[in-house]
Amino acid sequence: MQKVWIAGILLVCCVFLIHGLSYGADTATTFTELKTELQSKGMKAEEISGIEKPVKEMIGKGATKNDIKNTLLDFKNKGIKGEELKDSVNSMNELVKSGEAPKEAGNIVSRAAHQAQAQGLKGKELAAKVHEAIKQRKMQMEEMKKKMREGERETKARGEKMKKDTEKESGKQQMKMNKGKGSIMKGKGR
Repeated sequence: MQKVWIAGILLVCCVFLIHGLSYGADTATTFTELKTELQSKGMKAEEISGIEKPVKEMIGKGATKNDIKNTLLDFKNKGIKGEELKDSVNSMNELVKSGEAPKEAGNIVSRAAHQAQAQGLKGKELAAKVHEAIKQRKMQMEEMKKKMREGERETKARGEKMKKDTEKESGKQQMKMNKGKGSIMKGKGR
């Protein structure tokens, strides 16, 4: 029996290991494809390599190649490059890590970049506007999470009160039933 357990544990470990390796391979493959496509659109290999880690993390969180590519091409077209590009992509990744859907994070970043460009901002100023939009969104998300936690606590408190009230009412009814049985029993004895 012990050999069966050990074999089972080894089998489970192998499945997780294989899954983990294929997950990493999928992320690496997607990143390589993305890098090739971005280079064909004029992005420099050094810039792409500089954002590899956050891009891979977003891919791992479910971002599609196209979501990331569109956002990065938006940045390129708006003159965000070098350190500003790294900072913007890292900010987008932080937004994804904090629970925002990858596609929505890309949309938020792109909208902020479009608005900043419409204001005539470029480079660092544009990147600063993108960071500000991401910061605001993270604050909104934290506020929503806080309200949800408060709502959950209130719901739980109401549920506990209802449970106590129900138990109390049930106890009263049980006492009435017991008193009624007692008087019935007294009546039978006569």
